[in-house]
Amino acid sequence: QQPEPLSINGSALDCPPSELLFVESNGNYLFIHFFDRKGQTAQTKVRATLTQAEDALEDWHFLVRCHRAYLVNLRKVR
Repeated sequence: QQPEPLSINGSALDCPPSELLFVESNGNYLFIHFFDRKGQTAQTKVRATLTQAEDALEDWHFLVRCHRAYLVNLRKVR
């Protein structure tokens, strides 16, 4: 059984939370940067607020809001 896909404001994301790099807010949109299944960096755009993303990702404590416009994955910071 596959885990339920991660969803932000009704938009399903094709990556597990552990593969998220960061989420950038720009106006009414989020640009979600992550590693795809091939290990390449990828980006997707979702219409949502950063607060909605925070709420959707609250179970993953390694995803932290570090700025009014960014969430980052602390496990990916070098």
